[in-house]
Amino acid sequence: MIGHKAREFKPLTAISVEDLIPKGNFYRQLEEQLNLSFIHEIVSPFYLEIGRASIDPIVFLNSS
Repeated sequence: MIGHKAREFKPLTAISVEDLIPKGNFYRQLEEQLNLSFIHEIVSPFYLEIGRASIDPIVFLNSS
């Protein structure tokens, strides 16, 4: 006899990272005060205009 797995698909719960981080979190406050836009100018010579888009350098540096 061939067995059959009963699949139960539950609805996906949309969870936002923004909802998981408290409003008074230190890193939220730091992000509001710290302007990292200059990083794009520094790293732009190392990126080509063609090809697949990279991870945003600011996001990459914030996560390391």
